[in-house]
Amino acid sequence: MNHGRTKKEVKRDRESHYEGLAECTPDQKARDWFRRPAGVQMMIQAQAEQIRQIDDLYAEKCREVAELRKRDTAKEPAAVKRPERKDRMLHTFLGGHHD
Repeated sequence: MNHGRTKKEVKRDRESHYEGLAECTPDQKARDWFRRPAGVQMMIQAQAEQIRQIDDLYAEKCREVAELRKRDTAKEPAAVKRPERKDRMLHTFLGGHHD
């Protein structure tokens, strides 16, 4: 008594499984991604992760700068010192107004 499946049954099941897969084809982007060499896919994913880390770091630094600016503007402004004569002359020469 044979309790296993015959070769014909195994082949029929395998073919019916693949027929179902053939009906739902992947989109073009997925096919292009699948056809890339494996090393290229890993490099692209690693580069994307590095870009995400840089973006996060940049956002953190921007928040720190904004906080520092907020803190510095809360202080009273220091007395404005008039520039020395040479600096005023250079400023006038470069197109600034002389006071």
